[in-house]
Amino acid sequence: TAALCTAAVLNAGYAYWWALLIPAVTNFVWGFLTITLIADPVDAGIITDDVRLRMEKNAAKAAAGEEVNDDGPAPITYANALRIPMVAQYAFAFGFFKLTNYVLFFWLPYFLGRHFDPVTANLIAALYSVGMMPGGIIVGTVSDLFG
Repeated sequence: TAALCTAAVLNAGYAYWWALLIPAVTNFVWGFLTITLIADPVDAGIITDDVRLRMEKNAAKAAAGEEVNDDGPAPITYANALRIPMVAQYAFAFGFFKLTNYVLFFWLPYFLGRHFDPVTANLIAALYSVGMMPGGIIVGTVSDLFG
């Protein structure tokens, strides 16, 4: 995470801007890989009901001699998404969850820095971020089990 990178850079004595540059470049590279490597489900061989319907429509168009231009399913608008039951409530709850998350993420190093040296405080605060990864997986698995 960026906090671990910052702690390592500051502990090694490098200039502070390396702590900004390394996570920024990492995020750019990850974004580029995500955009270029994530395939359409059809290309990846994942056949869902929606994909099957799309393939059947394209096959019917091709059989009728029409030009097949498959751009995938049409995107849903925000207004249509908010009409789906419970979407607005979950979005509102998720907003408060993210508010709590970012308050802890940004203020925890400050409060820890009052009792520890900056590098130690940053490493302790990074444990919060690192703990969210397995914690999210565990909570998701438990949620799936109890439906």
